[in-house]
Amino acid sequence: MFIGVWRFFRSDQVTPTDRGKTFVWHDLYGMDAYHRLQEFSDNPFLACPLNASLYYIADKNDKMLRLHRQSFDLNSRIATSQEEVVEKDDFDIKGFSSLVVENARLYDLSEERAQKLERANEEINRLKGIIPICATCKSIRHDNGYWQEVEQFMRDHSGAEFSHGLCPECYKKADTEIDCE
Repeated sequence: MFIGVWRFFRSDQVTPTDRGKTFVWHDLYGMDAYHRLQEFSDNPFLACPLNASLYYIADKNDKMLRLHRQSFDLNSRIATSQEEVVEKDDFDIKGFSSLVVENARLYDLSEERAQKLERANEEINRLKGIIPICATCKSIRHDNGYWQEVEQFMRDHSGAEFSHGLCPECYKKADTEIDCE
């Protein structure tokens, strides 16, 4: 396909699929980086100059590429993507380059994921440190001096919910106490 012009991969295959075409890149240059980008982006291939060129060519022809599926096999060094060329009219935001729209969507996605990570870190930090707990009833003392059940404390500070049951030792003890009555 682009082997004479581009040196981003050893070989490629393009096969028609039910929605668009499946591109298979053998020994794609930078594949490890694209695989890691998958954590942060729905379309890590946008960082690839080759794929960005495909988006650019589609855009110049008043079309856009819609990514349906992607995968990376780091052992065999094969990357695949299933992309479909669609009319720009099918797209919600008109008047913008598909690359601009895709980058804006990915930026929003990264912001959302950064906020989730920040909230998770806040929860972890809230539960770090020394927590004063009663040795008998397991209530937890707050900074202002009042005591609260451990379940309520955890619910308030982590969002965790509890279900109650009996461990085997407590079950035996309770069963023995019931038998004695």
